[in-house]
Amino acid sequence: MQPVTIMNKQQRQDAIIRIIRNLKVNSQQMLLEEMAKTGISLTQATLSRDLKTLGVARQALTDGTYIYSMVEDIPARAVKKIPLIAGNAFLQVEFSSNIAVVKTLPGFAPGLASTIDGLRLDGFIGSVAGDDTILLVLREGISRNQLRAELLEKLPELGLKIHL
Repeated sequence: MQPVTIMNKQQRQDAIIRIIRNLKVNSQQMLLEEMAKTGISLTQATLSRDLKTLGVARQALTDGTYIYSMVEDIPARAVKKIPLIAGNAFLQVEFSSNIAVVKTLPGFAPGLASTIDGLRLDGFIGSVAGDDTILLVLREGISRNQLRAELLEKLPELGLKIHL
């Protein structure tokens, strides 16, 4: 193992991009291990934030496995399917105070949460996904109607499944 290299955020993120583009990285753990091989030590939380900032997405391969990819590297035909998949997987959303509870088909919550996070909506702070449920935390002062309008503007496939 190489000695730990001290680097700034930009250098670290450049290393993440380089590894993702050169290897078939299928998990954050694998990415952490590859970073460590190059002497870069970081926490899973920092890696997760970097992946979100960089717009890294999980891409399905033809063999059914997933790898991390830069969004701009994913074929356009796959990106065009995201709203269709989101619309079919999305069941409903209900609100409680400043939290939106999104119900999806089993197994679809992580992908839909990643899609919603990638939209960079002004109306919410972030999301937490389980297997079939996503919690969206609304920003202070944002109404349910405002978040609904933002979601429908970006993902019209969600239709009228958003209950206020």
